[in-house]
Amino acid sequence: MNAGTILYIPVAQAEGGATVTVKGQLYGPTLKLDGTDITTGTAVTIATDSTRYVPLSVEGTGSLYLTGIAIDYAAGSPAATSHTVTVGPNGQYRTIQAALDANDSSETDRLVLKITPGDYREKITVTKPGVTFANADVTAKRAVTIRASYYSSNTFDADGKFVPQDEFDLGTNKCATVTIGAGATGFSAYGITFQNDYNVVDHTAAGEQTPAVALNTQADKVYLKNSRIIGRQDTLYVQGAGNRVYVDGGYIEGTVDFVFGDANAYFAGTELHMAAFAGKNNGYFTAANTKKSGVGLVFDRCNLTVAAAYDDDAKLSLGRPWQTFAQYTQVRKGDGSSYVTGVDLGTKNSAYTDTSSAVTYLDSTMSSKIHQESLECVDQQEPERQKRGRDLPR
Repeated sequence: MNAGTILYIPVAQAEGGATVTVKGQLYGPTLKLDGTDITTGTAVTIATDSTRYVPLSVEGTGSLYLTGIAIDYAAGSPAATSHTVTVGPNGQYRTIQAALDANDSSETDRLVLKITPGDYREKITVTKPGVTFANADVTAKRAVTIRASYYSSNTFDADGKFVPQDEFDLGTNKCATVTIGAGATGFSAYGITFQNDYNVVDHTAAGEQTPAVALNTQADKVYLKNSRIIGRQDTLYVQGAGNRVYVDGGYIEGTVDFVFGDANAYFAGTELHMAAFAGKNNGYFTAANTKKSGVGLVFDRCNLTVAAAYDDDAKLSLGRPWQTFAQYTQVRKGDGSSYVTGVDLGTKNSAYTDTSSAVTYLDSTMSSKIHQESLECVDQQEPERQKRGRDLPR
């Protein structure tokens, strides 16, 4: 934030007031919060008699490198509680979905599923707020792995209607092993592995790679601590403009666009591993389609690694924008496939004028095999792009 900038911080009405802590590094200017001089890293008490916007102004000369703003309300909200149920061969519930279906939860009375280590072969949807998945082994040395094998063929008829190829072909928006629905605000997971076996355990031959989501978050305030998300194409789908996802540590594995979506997601100290797939010598870590008002995908002190199977000629990229096309016209053939008949490179596609595809890497370590000038648009001949059709145009 340069001198002269004013940032308006939303605060809610609450009894007892609140404290605001501005985090970051000052390079010359002075800071004022609600008209009062402040310093970074120090909690400042503000009035919360009404819901309002509190101005944070940068004055003088220089700049503020802002890393965060914390708001702590002193009172006015009910104390949060939780209730725990056990899941596993000897638990109260044998499956995770059964435990979810049988118990209520809210953000003020959380439902904690204490899950015995082992494999849980089930497709799960979380619809209630305030749910926590917790590995019963708090060290997470013994894995809790949730796994299924659903995918998207992206096959369409001549009218552009999705045509499933079998009962496991659900389309990108529905094929995730675990889906955190839009109503599941405040979901968290500790030491859990989310895996889509499609293209990882089965369907691993050259030419079979296709979208197969391991975890789809559609809710706000999602927190993942020391968890693992395993897939190949489209592993982690962070969905919902304005939603916030925090990935704290952990590991994410994939080959193509394996962190993608339009939510705002912050990854701290996470390893992102570019896995190998038969017959392929290319890959993309991200595919964001965040809105212009969004922060996008932020990777802070992350480690980007690459499988040894990739040679020095591999085309491995940090990311590619999604839904930031130029204006184009296309024709769909009788078999559902389509081809572009014209492109206007000077005009942005009218359907995606609010898309910015923001991705930021901070203090992260990257394999030397990654193209350093790799934030690029996808080649029109890229086979993954051609398979997407209308389901997920990249």
